[in-house]
Amino acid sequence: MTRGTAVMLAGLMVAGTAAVVEGKTGRTLYTADQVENIRANLSSFAWAREEHDRVVKAVETELGLGLEALVRYVPDPRIPRSAYVHETECPNCGLAMRKFGLYSWIIDPAKPFKLTCPNCKSVYPSNDYQAFFDSGLKDRSLLTGDHPDDGWGWESPKYPGRKYWFVAYYNHWLTRRRLLPAIENLAKAYLYTDDARYAERCAALLWQLATYYPEYDYAKQSRNGLELDPTYYGRLFYYTWECFTVDACAGAYDAIFPALLEARPELERVAGQPLAAIRERIEEQLLRSMAREIVQQTHVIGGNYGMHQAGLLKIAATLRDSPGDPDSAAMIDWLLNNPEPKLYIYLALGDALCNLVYRDGTPFESPGYNLGWVDHLTTLAELLKLNGTDIFREPRFKGLFDWPLDMVCAGRFTPALGDSGNLSNVGRLWRPEALRAAFEAYGDPVYARALLSVSPEGGKDILSKDIKADLEAASARLETEIGYDSRHLAGYGLATLQNRRPEAPVAAALFYGRFVGHAHYDKMHLDLFAENVSMMPDFGYPETANSNDPRRFGFISHTVSHNTVMVDARNQADARGRCLAYDAGPGVQYVEARNDGVYPQCSEYRRSVLMVEAEPGRCYLVDVFRVRGGSQHDWIVHGGHADFSANFELPAPRQEGTLAGPEVPYGHYYDNAAMAAVPYGSANYAGYRGSGFQFLYGVREAALAPGACGRWDFIGAGPRASALSKPTAGAFLKAHLIGDDERLFVCQGKPQQNRKDSPESVAFLVRRRAGEALESTFVTVFEPGAGDELIRSVTRLPTDRADLVALRLELRSGAIHDVFCGVEAPSAPVVVDGVTFAGQVGHLVRSAAGTVESAYLYNATRLAFGDWQCEGLGPWQSHIAACDYRARTVRLADPLPRDRSLAGLTVAIDSGPYGSSAVIRNTADGQALGFDDQDPLCSRILVREAAGRTLKTPTTLNFAMPGMTVTTEAMESLGRLAAPPRGSLELDRDLPAGGLPDSDGDGAVRAFVMEYGVGDQVTIPGQTRWTRP
Repeated sequence: MTRGTAVMLAGLMVAGTAAVVEGKTGRTLYTADQVENIRANLSSFAWAREEHDRVVKAVETELGLGLEALVRYVPDPRIPRSAYVHETECPNCGLAMRKFGLYSWIIDPAKPFKLTCPNCKSVYPSNDYQAFFDSGLKDRSLLTGDHPDDGWGWESPKYPGRKYWFVAYYNHWLTRRRLLPAIENLAKAYLYTDDARYAERCAALLWQLATYYPEYDYAKQSRNGLELDPTYYGRLFYYTWECFTVDACAGAYDAIFPALLEARPELERVAGQPLAAIRERIEEQLLRSMAREIVQQTHVIGGNYGMHQAGLLKIAATLRDSPGDPDSAAMIDWLLNNPEPKLYIYLALGDALCNLVYRDGTPFESPGYNLGWVDHLTTLAELLKLNGTDIFREPRFKGLFDWPLDMVCAGRFTPALGDSGNLSNVGRLWRPEALRAAFEAYGDPVYARALLSVSPEGGKDILSKDIKADLEAASARLETEIGYDSRHLAGYGLATLQNRRPEAPVAAALFYGRFVGHAHYDKMHLDLFAENVSMMPDFGYPETANSNDPRRFGFISHTVSHNTVMVDARNQADARGRCLAYDAGPGVQYVEARNDGVYPQCSEYRRSVLMVEAEPGRCYLVDVFRVRGGSQHDWIVHGGHADFSANFELPAPRQEGTLAGPEVPYGHYYDNAAMAAVPYGSANYAGYRGSGFQFLYGVREAALAPGACGRWDFIGAGPRASALSKPTAGAFLKAHLIGDDERLFVCQGKPQQNRKDSPESVAFLVRRRAGEALESTFVTVFEPGAGDELIRSVTRLPTDRADLVALRLELRSGAIHDVFCGVEAPSAPVVVDGVTFAGQVGHLVRSAAGTVESAYLYNATRLAFGDWQCEGLGPWQSHIAACDYRARTVRLADPLPRDRSLAGLTVAIDSGPYGSSAVIRNTADGQALGFDDQDPLCSRILVREAAGRTLKTPTTLNFAMPGMTVTTEAMESLGRLAAPPRGSLELDRDLPAGGLPDSDGDGAVRAFVMEYGVGDQVTIPGQTRWTRP
């Protein structure tokens, strides 16, 4: 729903108000003001007239049909529905058709129930299903040919128990692509034109859908429900996609309602009912029954959070004046106050904002799915604001509009984390409707600039007044471009480092966090963006969202396809990491994180990344990945659409087998006997925990030697060019590999093959170390560029400290860069290559003439060369003595250090089992730190029982982790969370006798889970930068 649609609910009844209801007599979702805005926009703006013409053209076919023919758009419940035909796609050419995209079978209403393969052009099923249906589904002599389908699929002897669902696929996708758009566009056409012919046809479709609606049962009428999951509930579509049906029907009915107050003899004839009965059927058997399914939480309708809630509010507005069960007040009350959520998707809105949205405003799913949250929660906020509930004022809610801006790298890329995006990583997840709502709610010029960049007309909302002049005036006040600055989403766990140069942007992104929905096994994955290309891209969304797709869980979402380290040839576990350091200052930037939980056998799993701008627009990364534990470590990185070369000798690609071994063919689940024993695509691969090495092929092996480098040269022109990759001419990524006792493997891996312009493969570089009680430090210098190389050589220098990595980089300019990266920050100095260093991280630049030009120290006290030296600051530590959670301040046990400027520093907070970070916004009385906009609240729970050390709750707890502090509603500490929550919270001490108070008097007892608490250790870093005057 667009932003303007929200203005329609000025009269929507809120829970608890009294109203006299007589039945619907007019529009209650769309308003007279909005209709007037439509007329004004159509007369004033070309874009509005284009929208009018688009909608009218879209329903030309429907306008030309009689109502009897039109209602056949609505599928008979006896015909199954399926989003997929089969895991192997086409019976003739198999997965080769995937290059045409997901859901790429060709369907044509002129050829009922026939599918044409876009690749080999074969047609299925072999029989005339329409004739079989017209026989009353009785004449089975009509099921002819080699691939007959009676609606319930054709079974190949090659795949017993897994049918090819040709008819069901046709039925599903024709309905999605024809019925729902027809309902929506006919309603819009009536709004734009007042031509009742559009309304009458829309009403006919809604009436027929209402007539069939009780008979739809997706679990019993679909491929998924019958073959894969008997709880795959839904009506017309499965439960998530059924929200699309709700959204389309609720708005359409209100839009056309005025036309249903006048005689419609043709409609009444086709329906066999008077107009009042037609209206009642649509309202009760369709709309209110949808609302009932939602509030009763039957899981027949229930999408990602916000989807069904947005549809419910539209129904509540549309049926405002129509009595029934549930009525509009009950619908809204359920949304705001649902006391017994059966699943997290049914949480009350306030609980959802605290339990499903991180403190930085990012929801708990992949970026692409999180964008849906922005859309739907924007709708909810605007509808509710008009009725006295203003969730725009919630700080966490504002973050919903900020994270899509903050996540952008190099001005145009969004990391393709989890099920999101693709190999290109291109795309800003900026929705005009949401940005307009954000601008109108907060007035922040950043939203105006972002909105104008994606919609120069200012949102093109035909239902709303023009605000382009206001947007342009606000945007003019913004001094910097969006998407080029370093950002840290500390709740979500994504840290970006950027050189802040729109003319020559370079960016890196380290994901150390954890999200729940549509996640991959990608912890500590590193992205790099430069020269207009994603150089080390996350592949993003798999070819399918099907758990029976072998490549989904065996490769695309597996650790093996991410730029991280695999331990013991196993997929990562699902665990959240912690940020140990984040410094995004000028010149040299630094981030460090660890996540030991992804491999329980490891006592250390830590990545440190420095980004250095050596010349304007030319940067390099120093990447140090430390792993301790296990017996095999595989450091993995892959490039994008590029040619790979190396300066070390490689044999010809092995033609047999895969990285799993020469005897293991591509895709064979060699390390899972159950999955290997069934036909390809016949297992549920979601539980796979093996290596995924069976999906890397063309293996070449070598030993790591000093000075070894791999290089990806990106393809941007010529016959091999791809629309997914448009690099600067001559763009390359060079990886300088520093290590010992490593075997190198260069392999090929296939990114998603569901686009014709997707490369067949990309080059992977795997560095392997093996041994008992293994400790590895993988050191890499990544050099992105175009044309001439920046770095002449990289040398690792020996030191007296086991934890310290010391590098000497010689640049083509003759400059020398010395890099130091350790784990600890000792005060005792070491001397390396004539440079004296004491601390954790240091960087020194010497000119070709030998003069020191710049220096950087992080948690380091000394950096010196010759007669030059720089004194820095080590880390300072104390413990939290008191917390004011409402003010978002912590008082420390010791006076704050006076030897450093504190505002803007990122501090690490350690409870032991859990670690977080926060930016110091201000200090008070010499002993307190203020975090201002950074909300420590991780979970807000409904308490059903409090006894002993246990709090029982129905609330879904995704963010609560051991070590966090649990408080009362009054934010008084109850103790620490002692174990992962499992329907209850176990604390480290006894709860107070007499239960917990209902401090706010709302009738519900709640407890809060906070990221930090009294006793946690706080580390304030030392940061020093020096540049020659």
